[in-house]
Amino acid sequence: MTGTDARGWGWVAHLREGGCTPWAEFTGTAAPDAGPFPGAAQLELARRVNLAGGSTDVVRRILGTGAPARGRQEFLLRGAVAERDYGPRPVDPSEVPPAELVRVAVGALAEQLARAPRLPAPAPQRRRRCARGSGVLALPLAPVDALLYDVWASRAARGPVLPWPQWTVRSAHLERVPAALRFRRRGEEWRATGFRRRVELTAAALGPVIEPEAVEVVRKVQPLLGGLVDPTRRAELVDRVLRPWMEARTGGTALVVPEEARAWARGVAEGIAADVRRAGYPVRGDLGTLWAMAEAGRARPLGERVLEVTVQVLCDGWETR
Repeated sequence: MTGTDARGWGWVAHLREGGCTPWAEFTGTAAPDAGPFPGAAQLELARRVNLAGGSTDVVRRILGTGAPARGRQEFLLRGAVAERDYGPRPVDPSEVPPAELVRVAVGALAEQLARAPRLPAPAPQRRRRCARGSGVLALPLAPVDALLYDVWASRAARGPVLPWPQWTVRSAHLERVPAALRFRRRGEEWRATGFRRRVELTAAALGPVIEPEAVEVVRKVQPLLGGLVDPTRRAELVDRVLRPWMEARTGGTALVVPEEARAWARGVAEGIAADVRRAGYPVRGDLGTLWAMAEAGRARPLGERVLEVTVQVLCDGWETR
């Protein structure tokens, strides 16, 4: 047999049937399929999905998909294809970097999401009667790195956004303050909507920390939806599937601001404090909390953990926990 040998096709059949044996330990054989032979990244991801209890339908979809976005498009399977003097060298599936497995996984996740049944229309909300124009805008009082992380996580669910380290460093170079942290402007806009509007800062206004790896999965998946569904369907999937799933994955630790952006982050804290003092907003807590940035910690999501989360979603779907 030329091209891909019988052992390689045997492993493909083994994985399609739910097998978990690593390539290095596999000895079976099978006749070739009519379609192209999957890449090593697809094969290793399929094996991991089987280990996690995923369905054979998911595995078959993975084995038939390519890797979206930029990066290497094909990892040849060492020991199943002939060595060449040109092009990428074959690899053992265990050597494929986690980032490349994630790239294949998010493509499969986006396709899985795009094919999901239409969601029923949300039930109409009863309007609560209240005094005209009354209400309080509670702005979050927290260390500025936590505020910036919350902004980044929210943007990941709305549209394309750079990875956390690049986003913070680029914002620092541009001296850009996120609109969500322009507290004086937000307060003025809120007060303009009614004559009994009030604004205050409180620690209770910031929710639990979302797991960075969950944010990273959403950040990678949601831009791919634009090429698979129309804008209305994409907005529905983001608002009613991706964002609720992400916001339910709490209990993590916010990423730290990279050293190159820490001076800028301190400047953002100073700007928030100055806005609050000028506007005279009540502060429920210590305004000095703004400067209490973490000195040590992770500056990016863990690649292996991002892979674990993508495999989990491929197996279990997007239900919130």
